[in-house]
This record gives sequence, C-alpha cells and structure tokens, in this order.
Amino acid sequence: MYLPGLKSVSKTTDSVVRWLGYNHNDAPAEGSFYDCQNISTALYPVLTVRGRRASQGTSGFMKATCVRDGVLYWTQGVELYRENTKIASLPLAGSVQRQIIAMGAWVIVFPDGVRYNAEDGTVDTLGVKNTAASVQVTLCKYDKTAYTDYVVSGTAPEDTAKLWLDTGETPHVLKMYSTSAKDWVSVGTTYVRITATGLGKGVALYDTVKVSGLTGYDDLNGDMIVYAADDDGIMVAGIIDAAATVTGTITVERELPELDYITECNNRLWGCSNKTNELRACKLGDPANWTSYMGLNTDSYAVTVGAPGRFTGAVTFLGYVLFFKEDCLLKLFGTKPSNYQISQTNCRGVQQGSEKSLVIVNETLYYKSPVDVVSYDGGLPSSISEALGNVAYKNAVAGCVGGKYYIHMQTAAGENRVFCYDVEHGLWSREDDVQITAFYSKNGDGYMVMENGSVLKMEPDGTTPDGREGLSERWWAETGMIGIGELNAKYLNRFQLRVWLPEGSTMTVKVRYDDGDWITAKTVRGGRNASLLVPVVLRRCDHAALRLEGEGVFKLFNMNKVMQVGGAVK
Repeated sequence: MYLPGLKSVSKTTDSVVRWLGYNHNDAPAEGSFYDCQNISTALYPVLTVRGRRASQGTSGFMKATCVRDGVLYWTQGVELYRENTKIASLPLAGSVQRQIIAMGAWVIVFPDGVRYNAEDGTVDTLGVKNTAASVQVTLCKYDKTAYTDYVVSGTAPEDTAKLWLDTGETPHVLKMYSTSAKDWVSVGTTYVRITATGLGKGVALYDTVKVSGLTGYDDLNGDMIVYAADDDGIMVAGIIDAAATVTGTITVERELPELDYITECNNRLWGCSNKTNELRACKLGDPANWTSYMGLNTDSYAVTVGAPGRFTGAVTFLGYVLFFKEDCLLKLFGTKPSNYQISQTNCRGVQQGSEKSLVIVNETLYYKSPVDVVSYDGGLPSSISEALGNVAYKNAVAGCVGGKYYIHMQTAAGENRVFCYDVEHGLWSREDDVQITAFYSKNGDGYMVMENGSVLKMEPDGTTPDGREGLSERWWAETGMIGIGELNAKYLNRFQLRVWLPEGSTMTVKVRYDDGDWITAKTVRGGRNASLLVPVVLRRCDHAALRLEGEGVFKLFNMNKVMQVGGAVK
C-alpha cells in the first residue's frame, strides 16, 4: 500500500553581482534601481555613493564660461572676468544671453563683440562704428598721396603730359598717355581718401567696412575694402572728379552680424542666425571681418539654408562644424569658401533651450534632443536614455568629468534632475535635484555653477583630496518589483546583502511587500571591519521591493535573493 506523497517546494537562490545604476522603467533589469539619489557607478560593478562636491565660494552668478589654457573666463552682468579679476566691461545689457569663444590668443564675447588678448592683456571690440558731420574726399594713389594735376574733361586733352580724368565714360576713368601705344590708357586702380577726425579709429588694413552718408557719391557708399587706415580716415578703391567736402552724417562701420550660436573651427568663427536663416563664417584668422569678399581663400563666407525652423545649437566635432535645428543636423564640408558645402540630415536635433547639452566625451558627441538624450559619432544619433523612463525633460545643461556625461534637466513641471551617464559602461545614475546653470572643466577637474551663484568642484571618483572617501548628503536607492518574473506560485524568503560600511556610516534597509508601504527591516552602522553581511528576513509575499538609504560611504557588492517556488496554481 502506497500513500500519496507531497512534492517539496523548491527553493532557489539568485545573486546579483553587477549593479546597473538607474532604470526608471516599470520592470527594470535585475541589479537596476527604479529610483535613487546620490548613487554612482564609478566603481562598477560595485555600487557606491557619488563623489563629494567641494565649495569654491560664490561666483557672483556667472553666466557664460570658457576655459582657455587652464584659465577660466566668465561673465557676470556686464563684466568679463579672468578667474576672479575683471578685465573688461561689456556694452550690451546684463540680461543678454552671452557666449565666450576662444580663438587663438583671443577670448571673444558674443554678441557684445568684445575681444581680450590672453597673451598681452589688451581689449578691443570686433565691431566699429565711427561718424562725422563732414568729411574730405580726395582722389589719391595707393601710397595715399593725392592726385593734384590732372585734366577733367569728356574729351582727350591736347597736353599729354598731364593725367586725364575722362568724364565721357561711366564710371569716370583716370587715364595717362602711353607713348608706346600712342593712345590714352587707364591708370590701374584709383583710390579715394575719406578723412575726418576719428573717422578711421579702430579700422585696420583690408577690413571691409560699410560707408554711408556720402551724398552725391553713390559708388563710395556700401561695403568697401579698406586699403589704408589711420585714426582720422580710411582709403578705399574708387574715383571722384575732384577733392571736395561732404556734409551730413557720414558713417564708417565694421559690422558684426547677429548670430545666435557660435563655434570655432579651423581658425574661423562660425555662427548661425535665426533672423536671416544663414550660416556665417568670419575671414580666416580675423573674427572682426564677416563681409570680406576679395576672391581669396581667406574670404568670409555666408549661405542661406533651406531648412525651416529655428537654429538650436552649434558645435565643432571631429573637425567639422555642426549646426542643429530640432529636426535636422547641418554639417559643413570643405576647406575654403570656394568648396564649402552643407549637408543636411533629417534626424533628432538639439532641443530648443538645450544648446548647452552639446558635450564631447571620448570622441563622441552627446546632446538632448526633443525626445531623448542621444549620442552622435558622425552617422545618425542613437538614443542612450531608455533608462530615464517615460519622463519628458527640457532645458538641459551638460558637462564632462572623468569620462562621464553629467546633465541637468527639468521636468515639464519645472522639477530639477541631475543625472550622470557612465560612457564606458553605458549606465545612468541619478545624483540629486539641485539647479545647475553651467558646467565647465579646468585642468582635468569638473565644476558646476549653481543657480544661487555658488560653484562646486565635482569629484566623481568618490574621494576627497586628502584621500578620505565619503559623502555628507543622504543617499538612497530603490529597486523595482522583485519576484514578478516568476509566473508560478512562489514567495520571497529573504535577502542577503554584502556591503562595505566603514565607521561613521549608516544604512537602513526598507521593504515594501506586494506594493504596500515601506517598512523598516534593518538598520546597520559601519564598523572597523567595514565589510558586512546584512540578512533581511521577509514576510511571505508574492513580490517585494527594497529601499537602501543612509549617510556616509558605502559600497554594495552583491545581493542574494532566496525564493520558494511552487506549481502553477497559486
């Protein structure tokens, strides 16, 4: 006689030995945390706290920043600073959105057009605008000496020893008699000196300036190349019948275009204008000249693009200039104006208001698009933000420290979020909810500029300069639902956590059963041995979630999950 037997319930133990950071989705992978704060993947596969942030004092609300040769330049209001020393005043209002670009020896502030020479400390402006109530115009030679003895007539003069200004042609032509040709031939290029006190101040040789107000001399108004200049005048190519005084408001202006985003590439500044839907480049090596067209390889460059919509950002990447709109990328090819070409790729561009998210990390470009965070290596953008979940973000500001991409974004409700993307391992972590207005890197260190004006130095490896590890802020990490992957009847028995918790640090383990409230299961304090095995015995449940929280340093090495599994009937 045999009695029916009962099959024993099997017990399984699963281990998590790799911690995968932040994954804000309904069913995150084992080893991921649905939500967390002040957690880092810097010691992957071990989970630890983020590095300390060391206060650098208050910047006074720095706005635009730029680092050149390890020196920080920044703006505050209407002032430009080199480290903590004011070096220039800015002409535009303090509310203007500024950019600082390094080009050669210069540090240039846009849209003000103020230029600082970092080698000799001089300051000047890219734009020039000089006016005069009256000017003297004089026909002259290339060496600026005036023509004084010539005949002005519509017919050839009998005296062949003098020059003849032929008014019978349009435009008029200065001629000299050639004994070999036995005829009157044109003199090469003639020039006109335009002089008045201060009219040429700030203008340089071969600048292109816009001249206006010369009534009766239409050929001398408009964009003119300067062939000689001093404080009291300029010389341009042209011809007049005789020296004269011209009254009115005469203006000589070296214009600076209105550009929304600026970048430097191959010794030129490049910019884009939403006002004209143009891409612009300055003259080679000369950021003061944007309308120089002499037929040379050094000329300025301008082109109107057909892609609709506003420009949202610009960056130099792998030797190319990239301009972005929200739905496309414009890439510039070529080495000189005669062979420049624009290639348009319809793809995820930069989100409006997230132009500061454009950051290069390890030869890859990262930025915030209208729908996600992407990486770009020269082909098409690829999403890297699946782990951030179904949350819409905007107004991204980013930086790079130690091979990691740090990005501050805001939710649709205006809540601040700071994330870190571990480029090497492809993992995200969430740091905290502070508001950051800018990131910058200097001498291998990373800094964040806070909304309240303070500056914090970032230490992503979790160590302080004196070698001590630690974090004063509170940290926490919350798993998703554990146990939902098993379809048969089961219940979770316990968790075992191997953590490193030194003296002065604490950790509390909380458990949530079957979507209930969080219940404190265990609190442990660090000891001299530092390495602890923390057992957490559970109530019978279908699934559970863990929340680890604490203060000070900790490292989470692995976790064992013990579960009893039965049949298909629950």
